[in-house]
Amino acid sequence: MFLRYLLDESEKQDVPYQHQRVRREAEAGIISSDLPWVAMRVKDRLGVLRARLQTAEKLFRSDRDAYERAAREIYGLLREAWEKAVEEVLVNDVVERFRRSIETKRVRYLADITKEDCDAVEFGMTHCSRWIRGHDESAADGTPFPKPADLSKAIQDLDDWVQRIRKRREGKKTT
Repeated sequence: MFLRYLLDESEKQDVPYQHQRVRREAEAGIISSDLPWVAMRVKDRLGVLRARLQTAEKLFRSDRDAYERAAREIYGLLREAWEKAVEEVLVNDVVERFRRSIETKRVRYLADITKEDCDAVEFGMTHCSRWIRGHDESAADGTPFPKPADLSKAIQDLDDWVQRIRKRREGKKTT
């Protein structure tokens, strides 16, 4: 929460900032300029997903079991990215977890939410949930595990959805 408050205040006052965090590994602190996943915006999360996809594609060619483990992790993160996109993009940051306020001035942009927007969220989250750990598969199902191209398309579907909504709203903000 404290990080969220700092980021909000920096943006409000137009103060440039750089990310740096310290995480504990064994007995030493490791410094990183990356934000933790939970603090990333959708754009940053998409970047992380694409980087992980590249690693998973290499595994696909050499070790299918390792690929499946990596891909299931990516699907889990993609599902979380969909949740963040609902918060950040679809409801336009009107309500954000752990923020002290509700941004009522942003509500006016929500009138453009379509059934297609909602269907895309449901499809994307359901598709991701199908492949994450924690959902037992039916032994009789027999659906092959998605290949890297399928995973790449799932990531691109989220990115395309985000871009469509942002583009649609940009036109409204200038009028």
